[in-house]
Amino acid sequence: MMSIKNYFYFLLFLFFISCHNIERKYNTLYLSTSNGDMYSINLKKEKLNWKISGNKDTDEITYFTILDSIIYRTYCDGRIIELNKVSGKINWEYNDKVSPDQSSYGYDFSDVDFLLFYQYPIVFGKSIIFANSHGELKSIDIQTKKTNWTNQYPFPIQSSPIIYKNYLAVSLASNVSIIDPHTGKGIMYVDSQNSIYNEVIKDEKFFYSVDEHGIVLCMDEKDVQWQYTPEKKLYITNNLVIDENNVFYGRDEIVCLDKLSGTKKWQIRVCKIEFPKSDEEVLGNKHFLIPNEEYLEAIETNFDDLVANTEHYILLINKNNGKLTKRKYFSNRKIVGKVNYVNSFFYYLCSDNNLYKIDTKLQNESIVLKDVHYKTDRNLDETFMVFE
Repeated sequence: MMSIKNYFYFLLFLFFISCHNIERKYNTLYLSTSNGDMYSINLKKEKLNWKISGNKDTDEITYFTILDSIIYRTYCDGRIIELNKVSGKINWEYNDKVSPDQSSYGYDFSDVDFLLFYQYPIVFGKSIIFANSHGELKSIDIQTKKTNWTNQYPFPIQSSPIIYKNYLAVSLASNVSIIDPHTGKGIMYVDSQNSIYNEVIKDEKFFYSVDEHGIVLCMDEKDVQWQYTPEKKLYITNNLVIDENNVFYGRDEIVCLDKLSGTKKWQIRVCKIEFPKSDEEVLGNKHFLIPNEEYLEAIETNFDDLVANTEHYILLINKNNGKLTKRKYFSNRKIVGKVNYVNSFFYYLCSDNNLYKIDTKLQNESIVLKDVHYKTDRNLDETFMVFE
């Protein structure tokens, strides 16, 4: 018979297990689209809190960082704004410009448009840190808007830096650099030899990068922990994600690596045109996922299965073996950007300008919000979502 003491420990164990399995509930979605619009959406009421319309020409996705009650948002045309996340009111606007002393470095950017490529920006202490297409990585004081430091590079910077521990990590052309965010001084860099378009990603111990040919590096602030080189070039420009045990990335193929060792667990092609179209013939297959020629748009890891999407498909894939478990096909509309999992639903924007959610069985779909606009002249259609 179980003693009172052991019974107490047993109940305590059950409590911790139940707490671990409770999903965090999110109340608000902050969404930006590639035409410059930004939305705050009440997920419980499925109503709009506020909207900021893109009031200038914008044709690429704009990112943002949320810190307490403040949102810091960049625009590709060089603007950075601070706004109140509750009201949507803009507190101030800063316009980035090329530093006056850049010409002294002899770098020529005359054929490169001045843009902030995919910058959040990063908030570090009382400063914001970001990069531009004219090779500048800079730190700006939030209050005074004065420049703390600027690093000059002879090439456009095409992804945002991140804060890793107390360091700054950033992809710079063909290398990944570790920089002191207080001073801008370089600490370490790792050369990949191929271009890196992705921003680096991190967990508590390490950070990771993938270059354009699919070579993945796992690093800390001192050295490379492991490197994975695929058997053939994969041509990667985005979609590097991690979960507790795995590294995933891909475009026309999805690769799963062991996060600890860098060993490949599985690899699967996204599409094959002549493959059977019925779910009965494709479910459980480990070689192809869809019958149409579409590339991977995004990968989501916050669900039990790996959630991948193309323009017309949501795909649920077993993380352990790469086999397809479920899929949803959209014949009359496209998915714009990434499918995100929160509150036991998948959320996504579609080309009919509606924000949708669908249950985890991929059966029951409903509209969360109508008239969410994204379209641009260059068809660089994308979304960026943050849930709170």
